[in-house]
Parts: sequence; structure tokens; C-alpha cells
Amino acid sequence: MLTKDQILSSKDLKRETVNIPEWGGDVLIRELTGRQRDILEGLFASRVNPKTGAVVSTKDLRAKMVIMSVIDENGEYLFTDRDTEAVSGKSAKALDRIVEAVQKMNGLAEDSIEEAEGN
Repeated sequence: MLTKDQILSSKDLKRETVNIPEWGGDVLIRELTGRQRDILEGLFASRVNPKTGAVVSTKDLRAKMVIMSVIDENGEYLFTDRDTEAVSGKSAKALDRIVEAVQKMNGLAEDSIEEAEGN
């Protein structure tokens, strides 16, 4: 059986390179941590009006997923929450490439953002 130390010291977060032609190169993404996934799921849940079922807002949802997953070669995040507006202003197609890879890597529903937006 695994010990606490073995579990906590394991390198269990996968990495993947994603080509972003709109930006002229590749980015490295990392699997979400449990806390990050909880935050994203909370964002999805908090966006739905419980009385009407209507989506309230999905503002910057793609940017938040990019910020939580894009890293450098040393495993450090490229962006912080302070970059949300700037990242949100980038090509939707480029952001979608990253979001789709993050969703696939983390076992999230492929159409979760589209469902949240009501598309």
C-alpha cells in the first residue's frame, strides 16, 4: 500500500504540448489540480440561475481555464489572474484550442462551455 508521503510526493499531473497556429507556436499545458477543477466546476455551477436555469454569465471562463493550465518548461504558470483581461482579448479560436485540450486531459465534458453559454 502507498504511504501518505508516496502519494503526496508523486508527480501525477500530466503535461501536454498544444500547437496554437494563431500564435505561431506551441504552448505547454498541465493537468488541473483538484483545487483548480473545483474552482472551474464552481464557476460553471454559479453561472446558472437556480430559479430559471438561465446562464447568468460566462465572462472570461476560457481565459480562466488558460490561466490555470498554461505553464512554462519549468512548470511555472505563464499567466496570473491579473492577466485575465489580456488573455480574454486573444483569439477565441486560439483559446478554444487550449480549452479543448484541457477538457480532454482532465476528463471534462467537451461541450461544457458551450452548454454553459446556452449554445
